[in-house]
Amino acid sequence: MAADIDIICDYVFLAEVEGRYPRVPHFLWTMQLITTLLGTLVYVFIASDGHLLNPILKELGVRKFSTGDMLVLGILVEDLPQIILTAIIVSFYADDVSYGALMNFTTAFYDIAIKTAEAFDERKDMRHTGASMKIYRMHYGPVTALTKCNDFVFLSASLDETIKMVSIEGGHRIKCFFGHKNGVACLAKVDENKFLSGSADYTIRLWDMSAPKSLKTYFGHVDCVNSITMLDDYRFISVSHDHTARIWSIHSTRCLKILEGHINFVMSVAAIDHKTVLTASADGNIKLWDVFDGVCLRTFSGHLSQVRTVILFNKEKYLFLSGSYDFTVKLWNWVTGECVRTFCLNLMEDERVTCLSKIDKQTFLCGYSNGTLVMWDINLDESVQQFSGHTDSINSILLSEKGKSFITGSDDNTSRLWALEGSEADSKSNCHFVEFVECLHGSESDMTFDQKNKLDGKIKPEKKPSPELEQSLSNYRLMSSYQTNDSFVMEKRRDSTQLQVEYPEPLMDSNLELICTRSLLTKSMRDTR
Repeated sequence: MAADIDIICDYVFLAEVEGRYPRVPHFLWTMQLITTLLGTLVYVFIASDGHLLNPILKELGVRKFSTGDMLVLGILVEDLPQIILTAIIVSFYADDVSYGALMNFTTAFYDIAIKTAEAFDERKDMRHTGASMKIYRMHYGPVTALTKCNDFVFLSASLDETIKMVSIEGGHRIKCFFGHKNGVACLAKVDENKFLSGSADYTIRLWDMSAPKSLKTYFGHVDCVNSITMLDDYRFISVSHDHTARIWSIHSTRCLKILEGHINFVMSVAAIDHKTVLTASADGNIKLWDVFDGVCLRTFSGHLSQVRTVILFNKEKYLFLSGSYDFTVKLWNWVTGECVRTFCLNLMEDERVTCLSKIDKQTFLCGYSNGTLVMWDINLDESVQQFSGHTDSINSILLSEKGKSFITGSDDNTSRLWALEGSEADSKSNCHFVEFVECLHGSESDMTFDQKNKLDGKIKPEKKPSPELEQSLSNYRLMSSYQTNDSFVMEKRRDSTQLQVEYPEPLMDSNLELICTRSLLTKSMRDTR
C-alpha cells in the first residue's frame, strides 16, 4: 500500500513541477520522470512475485536475486533519487514548499522504511522469485534420477555412469557408487538400506547404501532401462526402450514375467498396488496391466505424442497423471478410462513435459524440457506457481520435508533445492541461496567409499569424461530424441562390442503366483505382529 501511495505522489509532484515551477531546468524534470517510471516498473516486478522478472534474469544469467534484492533496488532507483531531486527543486527553484512536495517527501521516507524492513525480512526468500535455494553440482553429465535416502540425504543418478549420495543440508558428496557401463537412467528405493538402478547398459543393479559396489545384477532387457518401481517387498517392475515391462524377483534376480503390448519405447511405470501397474510409452498410450495374468486391462489414448511420465495422484478416487511431449498433462480415471482434465501452458514448440510429482491431493509439480518448473492445482485451469533456474530439461522431482520443499535433477548437470509456498524452509537461517560444487580432488572421507579412486593410499582426482563417454551420452539422447512432425528417431548407435549375457527364461505363472502369495502372507504376518 505504501508503494502505491508513493508512486501516485511521485506523479502528482511531477505534474506540479511542470505547472508551478517554471524555472526548473528541463533536465531535472526529465530525471524526475525517469525515476518515477523506474519506480513504477520495480513496483510491477515486485507485485508479480517474480513471474515477470524471472525470464529476464534467466536470459541474463542472474541467479542470486531474491525479493529482498528487488526491494533494495526499488529504494536505490526510485525513493532516494526522488528525495534528492525534490529537495533540489524546492531549495533552488521554488519560493515555498508546496503540498505536492511535502507529500512526496513524506511518502518517500515512509516507503524507504517499509521497503527496508521487508527487504531484511525477505533477504533469504528465494521462493517468491521462483529461484532455487541451493544448487548441487555433483556430476559431469545430466542428472537423470533422484531418490530419497532419508530427510537429510538423497541419491542422484547421472549419464556420467555414477550414482552419488549427497547431503541435503551440507551439499557435500557422502558416497559414490560405480558399476554401470553406461549412463544411469533411473533409481528406486527398496528399503532403508538398499536401492535399485537402471541403466543404458541394459542392466539393473541392486545396491547397499553402505557399500560402493552393487550386490546383484539383473539381466534381461535388451535396451536402455527407463524406469523402475517396487511392487512389494519381493518384486519390482522395470520398463525399457525394448518396448517391454519386466517383473523381477529381488532375491533370485529372475525375470518372473514379461509384459508386451506397447509398440514403442516404454518410458515410465507406476504401481497402483502389488498386482496392477500403469505403463507410459512413446507410442502415445498408457496401459493398465494385471501383473499376475500379464494382460492389458485398459489402454488410455489421448496424447498426441510420446508419453514421457506417469504417476499416481489420488488412489481413493482412482486418479493418475500422465505427461507427454505434446506439451500437456492429463488427469485420468483408471476405472472409467476417462480423461478428467488437461493442463497446458501453451508453451513453445520445443518445451515438452518431462517429469511429474504429486505434492498433495490437490496440487502437483510438472517439469518441462526448457528447464521450467510449474505447480498446478487440479481444480484450476491456470498454474499456481512457476520456478525458474534450470537451463535445460528437468528429468526428476523429489519431494522432501513432508512436501514443504523439493529437489530437481536436470540435463544442465545440476540438482536444485526449492521451497514451496507456505514452507518454513525459507525462514530458516541456513536456507539461503548456496551453490555446492564437488571438489574434484577428493577428501579423506572419500577414501572410505570411493574404492575406484584409490592409488597407493592416495586419492587421485576424478577423471573428466572420456571421448567414449561423451559419445555414449550423445547416443543415449538420440534414442529418445523428438521431432516436430511427431516421428521418433529409432536409430540406436551402439559400439560394436557388446556384453554376451545368457538371459534366463521367465518363470512359469504358477511360480509367480506362489512367490506373490508368499510375499503377501509374510507381509501380513509382519503387520499382525
